[in-house]
Amino acid sequence: MMEEFEDDDDDLLTSICLEDPVQEQKEDTFVPESFPFPFEAYDIQTGFMKDLYKCLNNGKIGIFESPTGTGKSLSLICGALKWLKDYREKQQQELEELTVSEGSKGNSQVSN
Repeated sequence: MMEEFEDDDDDLLTSICLEDPVQEQKEDTFVPESFPFPFEAYDIQTGFMKDLYKCLNNGKIGIFESPTGTGKSLSLICGALKWLKDYREKQQQELEELTVSEGSKGNSQVSN
């Protein structure tokens, strides 16, 4: 099964995210509006980074195609680094919440 993402603004980018029929897809996948890019990104580059982010966020394998000179390498690097940064921040936040939750459980057991 495949989920195809296409950039509405530009017909040059084609990206396919291969779906795992066993794994459920996340319905509320967050995709940032901006990415760390060394200059103002073209629509095709922004679309590439957004599609890459969706694919990574859902744990999928992506196939991306775009003509020579459209900035695929830089888009891949910037999109992946943004996802990795966001993923690490989310993991850190979840760990802190778990630590606080476990700490409050321990305190309530001590007081009993």
